[in-house]
Amino acid sequence: MGTFVKIVASLVLVTACAQPNESSTTAELTAWDEALPALSSTCAACHGGSGQVAGIDFLAGSSSEEIRQTLIASGVIDFANPYASRILTKGIHEGPWFSAEQVDAILAWIESEQP
Repeated sequence: MGTFVKIVASLVLVTACAQPNESSTTAELTAWDEALPALSSTCAACHGGSGQVAGIDFLAGSSSEEIRQTLIASGVIDFANPYASRILTKGIHEGPWFSAEQVDAILAWIESEQP
């Protein structure tokens, strides 16, 4: 086997053996990667840890995983009834609403996190 083939084979093996983040499955991360842009573009200006809305900084964090963990811990996600999640119903709210595509992405993520 040539050197190039050995290198490619080694990279494939390392990639195949790599473990995903222990707190997230690959499906959860894929769904999260699709939901995060919807949340960021619609919610982060007020809820991204800037302190603009005191106590409701559910998108605070310095990494995608940190933001995910903050959102989960915030109580705005209802894993038992995803459609009733406060992140979607918003209650009294002056911010922008989600598009249908954004709602689909957020629901897919919530459902992927269910046990």
